[in-house]
Amino acid sequence: MEGEIDEIDKKILALLLTDGRASFSRIAEEVTLTDVAVKRRVEKMFDSGVISGIHAKINPKKLGFGYTVVFLVSVEAGKIQQAAVEIAEIQNVVEVFQVMGEKNLLVKIYAKDMDHAKKFADEFGRINGVISYSTNVVLDSFKESFGLFDFSNFQSI
Repeated sequence: MEGEIDEIDKKILALLLTDGRASFSRIAEEVTLTDVAVKRRVEKMFDSGVISGIHAKINPKKLGFGYTVVFLVSVEAGKIQQAAVEIAEIQNVVEVFQVMGEKNLLVKIYAKDMDHAKKFADEFGRINGVISYSTNVVLDSFKESFGLFDFSNFQSI
C-alpha cells in the first residue's frame, strides 16, 4: 500500500531528516542493512511519495532577511484557489496554506525590514478576492521541524 513504512524505513527517515546528505553506506550501518538495500528503500519511499524531496535548511537572517512575517488572509468564497496561486507567485513568499477558521489563507514571508513587509501587505490587498488580512511578525521561533516528527508513535492511516 502507498505510504506504508516499517520500523527500518522510520529509522532511515529519521536519519535523513537529521542529515539529508547522509550516505547510504552510513545509514546502512545504523539500520544494519546493506547500502544497496537502503538505496532501494529510499527509492521506494520517493516513488510512493513518502519522501518528496531532500532540501537544505536556509537561515534567512544570514541572507539579510531579519523578519519572518505571517499573514492571515480572508478571501471571497470561490476565489481562494486563484488568490493562493497569485500570492504564491510573489517573490519572497515561502509558504501558502489554505486554512479553516476566520481566515482562508496563511502566508509566510521573509522580509528585510518592516518597509519590505509592508510592500507584501500592499500587494496582497491588490489581489482579486482578498477581503482583508492581518499581519503577524514572528518574534522568536521555538521549533521548526521541516517534516521532522516523532516516529516512535507513528502509524499509517
